[in-house]
Amino acid sequence: MEKIIVIELKSEQLRVEFNSFGGALSSIKDAEGLEYLWQGNATYWSGQAPVLFPICGSLREDTAFYIDDNGQEIQGKIPRHGLVRKKEFELVEQTDELNTKSLIKKLTRSCLTL
Repeated sequence: MEKIIVIELKSEQLRVEFNSFGGALSSIKDAEGLEYLWQGNATYWSGQAPVLFPICGSLREDTAFYIDDNGQEIQGKIPRHGLVRKKEFELVEQTDELNTKSLIKKLTRSCLTL
């Protein structure tokens, strides 16, 4: 596994950090530095805030069925807790004006290349 990159988004009121591997949130702090996200404790659970997309849990035989744009039923595999938890996210662009919606769209597009 490559080195995990921490990506930071910030404003005057809030600073949010997440890891490039799995897109997991690692920190949410207000302007005074107060941490709002559990920082992990291996005694209980070493994780923090994984992205479980599009499901939390597992499917029978990891198999999903869906209808495509042409009305055809498609079968696909979705591992336990979804597609992105163990994917590397790539930061495509970062600017002061980049809003949350466009960042999520870019990250999702980057990591869902299966």
